[in-house]
Amino acid sequence: MQLTLGESKRPQQIIVYKSVSETDAFVPWLHMVTEQHECIREFRVPVKTVPDADDAVLCLSYPHAAAEINEEVNRRSLSLSSLRQLYI
Repeated sequence: MQLTLGESKRPQQIIVYKSVSETDAFVPWLHMVTEQHECIREFRVPVKTVPDADDAVLCLSYPHAAAEINEEVNRRSLSLSSLRQLYI
């Protein structure tokens, strides 16, 4: 997964939603935040970088300071390389 933010600054928080099938509703899957404490404060989700169940919700902080523009945040820079293929 790679997010290209173009000519805008990275938001302080991003939520990525997923759906397991065409008939299922989209549900939160990944929260990305500036500071780890925002996982609990903003989303009531514990910091979690690796899923422990199919319905796990991940929350992690950005791995580096924000770029001015044209930032790319990808799966590797988020340290999500251990995710199961189902989640990619």
